[in-house]
Amino acid sequence: GYDLASKNLTIDDVLTALSDYSEKRDEMLEYILLEEYI
Repeated sequence: GYDLASKNLTIDDVLTALSDYSEKRDEMLEYILLEEYI
């Protein structure tokens, strides 16, 4: 978990968290779509 209120947070930390979230979201969307259409 990323603490967005942390003073030590860097741009890289934010980008990493966002890319991780994006990948997980995409995987979930693919899974949901497959479940719906199969």
